Amino acid sequence: MKDESSGDSRHVILTLLSTFLNTGAGLLLNFMMIRFMVPSEYGKFSSVMALLLINQEFVGRGINDSLIRLGTEKVTGSRLYSNYIFLSGLIAKAGIFFLFCSGYMLLAPALLCLSGHPEITEGTWATMAGVAGYGVWTLLLTRRQAQLDFTRLAFEKPLCNVIRLFLFGLVLYAGMLQWQWMIWIYAISLFMAAVLAGGREFSRLLKLPLKLRRIKVILYQIWRIASWNTLASLAFVAFSRIDILALTVLDKAEGVAVYNASWQMLAVIDLCTISIMTAMIPKVCHQRSREALKNWIRRCLKISIAIGVICAVFIVAASYLIPLLFNPVYERSVPLLFIMLPGYLITLLIFPLLGIIYARNGFRMLAIINMVFIPVAVAVYWPAHILGGVKGIAFGTMLLKTLMAAVLAFFIYRILPEPTETATAPA
Repeated sequence: MKDESSGDSRHVILTLLSTFLNTGAGLLLNFMMIRFMVPSEYGKFSSVMALLLINQEFVGRGINDSLIRLGTEKVTGSRLYSNYIFLSGLIAKAGIFFLFCSGYMLLAPALLCLSGHPEITEGTWATMAGVAGYGVWTLLLTRRQAQLDFTRLAFEKPLCNVIRLFLFGLVLYAGMLQWQWMIWIYAISLFMAAVLAGGREFSRLLKLPLKLRRIKVILYQIWRIASWNTLASLAFVAFSRIDILALTVLDKAEGVAVYNASWQMLAVIDLCTISIMTAMIPKVCHQRSREALKNWIRRCLKISIAIGVICAVFIVAASYLIPLLFNPVYERSVPLLFIMLPGYLITLLIFPLLGIIYARNGFRMLAIINMVFIPVAVAVYWPAHILGGVKGIAFGTMLLKTLMAAVLAFFIYRILPEPTETATAPA
């Protein structure tokens, strides 16, 4: 037990170190955008990025989680089989990306009519490039995670944001600082990072003998695990970013910019949540007994509480910098930070425990919960904006995050096996 806790802490520390480097570069980039872009331009960038963050889940977490599960099972036994798992993952992502592009080209005009914002269609090509880049880059990071190679993961994860900072400097120097260029920088940096960190590995994967029968079997396993998980991830990210989309429709670009500035600060907590999940989920995928799962939960909660305290102190300290560094318009984002902070801290506590749902094959239940919360969010945000404007949206976000965490905590408790049960229960 002590060895397990020590290993957990070491992996979480490595992942957190990577996250803080990544977050530091990302925050610096966002601070520079807020500082040098006019609020209306930053608001348009925020709206298109919200849509991109949702769309990239088509080739993101659902497939990645299935590869972690399959790869972790096989990597210690056969590196060759592990290579075929990730080659199959690349094929699966390529097929889904093709379907995504076809659907997005058809739906973009409808999104324009619905939102009334031309930037939705102006960013179409950059959005599709961003989705493709995200699929390739996260495949490499998933391979590191499945191999429990957290040292390489820690060094490679910040690479994207470092490249974005460099490209941002070039665009700023050239006097071309517009929201369209920032979306392209996001997309290009993903491909550049994948080539720099894993170019040789991708070339080795593509040179593998094409054993169609083996790949077909693995693709079926990926589909079996990823189908509901992809839907769950899409629904969850849509739920997480529906606040920005609601503001895009209901408010001006400046209102979107002010809200997104506070969200970028609080995103540090989300990144810490993802870091804990990155380090802890591979360790629970094959746990079966109730006692082993409860021990894993206790280890997760200890780590989350410690990190939550640090995050709260950081957010309070950072709130004093906003009025000093940025356009006076962004002073309105300071109260939003403190309104939403409790909801983000609660999710930091509960969301890493989703590993229990992964271990118990509860992806269908997770997808249903996330899909139900999308109309609930719409029902909350619409009157919240009427009553309080941007501040009302912030209160709605805090309420929805707290409610989501409570529902997930209830279902995580319910999905734990009985003391005599050892096999994985179906969803």
